[in-house]
This record gives sequence, structure tokens and C-alpha cells, in this order.
Amino acid sequence: MGAALAVEDANAAGGFRGAPIRVIPRWSDDPWRAGASAIVRLAYDEHICALVGGVDSDTTHLATQIAAKALFPVIDPVSTDETANHAGVPWIFSWAPGNRQIARQMQDLLSESPFLLVSGTDHDSRMLTAAFLKEGPRQPVLRIDTSGLAHPAVPRDADQVVVIAPPACTIACAESFPHHTRMVAGPAASSRRCIHLAGRVRTPALLKPDSSLWKRLESRFDAPADAFAQLSFEATSALIQVIQEVGPSRAALREALASRMPPGGRRQFVTPNTIEKEL
Repeated sequence: MGAALAVEDANAAGGFRGAPIRVIPRWSDDPWRAGASAIVRLAYDEHICALVGGVDSDTTHLATQIAAKALFPVIDPVSTDETANHAGVPWIFSWAPGNRQIARQMQDLLSESPFLLVSGTDHDSRMLTAAFLKEGPRQPVLRIDTSGLAHPAVPRDADQVVVIAPPACTIACAESFPHHTRMVAGPAASSRRCIHLAGRVRTPALLKPDSSLWKRLESRFDAPADAFAQLSFEATSALIQVIQEVGPSRAALREALASRMPPGGRRQFVTPNTIEKEL
């Protein structure tokens, strides 16, 4: 939604020197096989000038490996996995906060009570869990790993629980624990699937919400907007602006994007420790 609206806005304003800007979406349920082949075709057959990263860290990580050899810049809207930038490839750029910043916010959202940790075994959950346990002084009294189960077997009498898992598991935990249980969840709780958990879950801020943009997204696509749609809109808009300024040359785009992004390639989202988003 976010990327599509950014392209529509750019084309309504004249595109690139009067020519329309085109986005070519690709998806595969098996990103490490069919997905990799699709990105190679985008690079060498479709001759893309740049790539907007995938819907999660796993797919984006795959894209960055191909980009390192094919020399097209990647702007990654939603991945929080900082290892995508650790290789030092100077044309891979990340828009969302990194796991260390998110982990520190989550630690700040905890009360003084002991807490349980429910962690998914998917890539995003594992990477954020590692950062959460490393960054903060607070450690769980019990950790439960869940591999894709919507209803993990966890004690229901906890006063506080941290959930770092995909939306389905986050929702299941929120609906399973008593209302007095304090719940802190990872970025998955900011997805549109978790909107109905209003007032139930605390989750770190990924950005400053743009209410007017969210209304535009919801009106255009007849679907709820969320933080990830806004991140994608912002990142794609930033990429398009650079294309309009320097043209579609991969080399020119790599250099121009690098001059606009912080060292290390990840944009910094500055927020006071007291900021939290009540879903």
C-alpha cells in the first residue's frame, strides 16, 4: 500500500521527466529459491534501477545479497534486522529503527514485575529476541519459544509478559492472558492485524504516525493502514525523489542515497524513552 501510493503520487506529479515510474512487485512463498531467481531476473532482465526491500527481514536479507553483486541500490522500508547493514555494502539502506533501538524501548516499557518471554522461531523474532536479551538489564524468569503456533503453551497467571513473535501469536497471547497482565510486544503488534488489540498491548514506536497519510492509504486501498505502510511510503518516496534528481543510473543512485543516509546505512529514528504506542 505504501509503496504503491508513493508511486501514484510521483506519477501524478509528472513521474520522471514526464515518463511514468513503474514498480514491479515480486513475491514467492519460497524466497530463498524462487524469490532469489525473481530478484536476479529483476536485476538483469527488467534492468531495475533500484529495489524496495521485502515485507520482512528474511526476504530483504536475501535481496541485499544479490544487490551486493548486481550493484543496484536497495532501500529497505520495514526490516529491523541490523545484520543487513553489517557487511558494509554502501548501497543498502534501511528506513525502520534497528533491533537494538527497539529492544531498548521494549525494556523501558517493562514494569518492575518479573516477566515471561514468548519468542517466535522465525528470523525476525529470533534476531529481535537476541537484541532484547543483550541490550537490557531485565531478563525473563521463563522463556518459551514457539514455532509458528498461534496458541503457545504458556502459564496464564503471569503479571507481565513480553511477546516477540508474528502477529498471529501476538494476538493469541493478548487474548489468552487476563486483562490485568501487562503485555509488551515487538513490532508485529504494530501491524494492521493487531489493530483490534487497542489498549491491550504496549509496543515500541517505529515512527511518528502521520494521520493524514493513514487516512489517504485507507481511502485509496479500502484497508486499514499501519506503521509498515507508512514506512514503505516514506522509503519509496525518498527513493523516487532521488531518482527524479539524479536519474535512473544505478551508480548515480548509489552515490546520491549514500550522501543522504547516515553512516552504516540505517536511518536514525530519535524518540524519547517515554514514547510508547498504546495499541
